[in-house]
Amino acid sequence: MGMKPIFCRAAYILLFFLASAMADTKTAAEQIRTAPRWGGLDKDSYASRSKEIATHLEEFIHLPVNEAREVIKLALQEKVSASKLGAIVDTLYLANRVYFDIPENVEVKDVKTFGGTYIGGGNVGERKVVWPLVFSKDGTYALEGTYNAYAGPVYDVLGEFDYFSKKYKRRYK
Repeated sequence: MGMKPIFCRAAYILLFFLASAMADTKTAAEQIRTAPRWGGLDKDSYASRSKEIATHLEEFIHLPVNEAREVIKLALQEKVSASKLGAIVDTLYLANRVYFDIPENVEVKDVKTFGGTYIGGGNVGERKVVWPLVFSKDGTYALEGTYNAYAGPVYDVLGEFDYFSKKYKRRYK
């Protein structure tokens, strides 16, 4: 008899934390779905768009790996137009580069690829994996490039996330 209240409290606490985690993932997915596009920008827009995107990724970048992966799945499962889906995928491309602490000197040719390529922003063969982002020592990041189009196979966001999770540590905790 004396164990029931303790068990009930423990179950309630567990349910509270699970519900809280679900709320965090839903909020983060919604933030990703509503982030502004980073393609087709002029250089004068990089700073302001970087701040907007950082605001939309703030929730996501602090989640544990399993919850961040769930956010990607949630963000991709909503039925939207092809254009809106493109915007979501663009944001997730950035999110993978912000979430994982990929050294800035790693070149695209040195890692597995998970889709086509963004066209624009310099020579694709010389790009670093973190492109179009640049990271400062204090942990902030900003856009340093943009794109005009995407070419090639569909980008496998979850495949890249899983690959990065095995290869790199998280950038933020």
